[in-house]
Amino acid sequence: MSAFVTFREMLTTYNDLADKLADLEQRFNEKFRVVFDAIRQLTAQPTL
Repeated sequence: MSAFVTFREMLTTYNDLADKLADLEQRFNEKFRVVFDAIRQLTAQPTL
């Protein structure tokens, strides 16, 4: 049961991070596009 709680917390954290990244991307769109693309690739969840 604790594994599910931990997993849910991890997903919440990931979603918060994705939201913050999207916000930053909108503000600094062109200047940091390469950086945001690299971060997005590093934080992408693996497909099962």
